[in-house]
Amino acid sequence: MKRFTAAKAIIIYQGKVLILQDAVRGLWGLPGGRAQKDESLQETLIREVREETGLTVAPPSQPFEKITWQARIGGEDCTVEGSVYICEVETSKVTLCDENKSYAWIVPEEDNYPLFDEITDALSDYLESVRQKAPS
Repeated sequence: MKRFTAAKAIIIYQGKVLILQDAVRGLWGLPGGRAQKDESLQETLIREVREETGLTVAPPSQPFEKITWQARIGGEDCTVEGSVYICEVETSKVTLCDENKSYAWIVPEEDNYPLFDEITDALSDYLESVRQKAPS
């Protein structure tokens, strides 16, 4: 089975997190994608976020969380090993590519979006960490 590496971004603007709705399946996910040959995960994240949202990010050196999922790529079953990075941006202006049909900036209390399985745990972990830090 082929293996790929990928990078995903939890993008934060004024306490809200950006999620994207896939144009084909309608599920919600995080910006990001597979690494190209000889590309670091940080370079992958910068490129993918710019392509999918028009936003510029500066990912930290270490990921927030690592995730693994199964995907069908080019007609083959593959394993994707992903790193999820937390990135803050200075604007909420998103320019979508054709891969996505909508976007939403969600607050930690929102969890009513049907998410892609592979990012559910990472996003839930981040949102829970924010909820725990929030004053009562």
